[in-house]
Parts: sequence; structure tokens; C-alpha cells
Amino acid sequence: MRFPDAVVIGADTIVAAGGTIYGKPGTLTEARRILENLCGRVHEVLTGVCVIQWSSKRKCLFTDSTRVKFRPLADVDLDAYLRDVHTLDKAGAYAAQEDDGRLIEQLEGSMSNVVGLPMERLIAALREHFPEAARETENL
Repeated sequence: MRFPDAVVIGADTIVAAGGTIYGKPGTLTEARRILENLCGRVHEVLTGVCVIQWSSKRKCLFTDSTRVKFRPLADVDLDAYLRDVHTLDKAGAYAAQEDDGRLIEQLEGSMSNVVGLPMERLIAALREHFPEAARETENL
């Protein structure tokens, strides 16, 4: 093992609404269908996080959840969004960091979770389980 003392963080995000789980769309047609299903509704963004350190055999697992409400959108607005934002590598086919109020009407929870890494929970986990790493990152 090349860096046994490294603290490694892995995370993945999904979107859930009405019993359906949305990952990353494979095509723009699928992205449009996902956005049509989410518009005007509340959905949940869930990010699973794993933090490990090989040398100490420590690990921390957690999931963060944020409730997001989308505005209702007309077809022309969806067309513009799909033209302007790269949606194929985003769970739920949207990029919260590029939203600028176009889709998101209301948010309950962590915005960084919706972007893909719940920083508030991650920092707390580092401080609790990996204090050496947390001290190193405080100067970033």
C-alpha cells in the first residue's frame, strides 16, 4: 500500500421521489423525463459517505439527506436547462451548483449534500473519527 496513512473519502448521491430512485441519466431524453417527474414536487437527495484509513483500521459511514422542492417548469424552461447545464453526470439530472433559482424553489438541509458531498457532516465525522486529518484540513 503506497499511502497507508491517507484518509480516503468516497461518496455517491441519489435522488428519490415517490418511490422512484434516480441516479445519473444515460441520455438527454432520460434527463428530461427525470426533470419532468421532479418539477413542482419535493424530492430527497441522499448521499452515502465512507471515510477510511488503512493504517489505523478506522472507518466512518453515514448518509445525509436533504429535501428539495422544484419549481413547476414549462417545456421551454426545461429545454433551456438541458441546453445550458450538463445533466448526464448528475444524480436526478440537475446541478444544484448551477441552479441560480431555475429549478430549486426550496431546500431543507445541506446545499453541499445536494451538490454531492455533505461538507458539514463530513467535517464533523473527520473531527470525531480522524482528528489528525481534521486538524490538517482546517487550514485549507
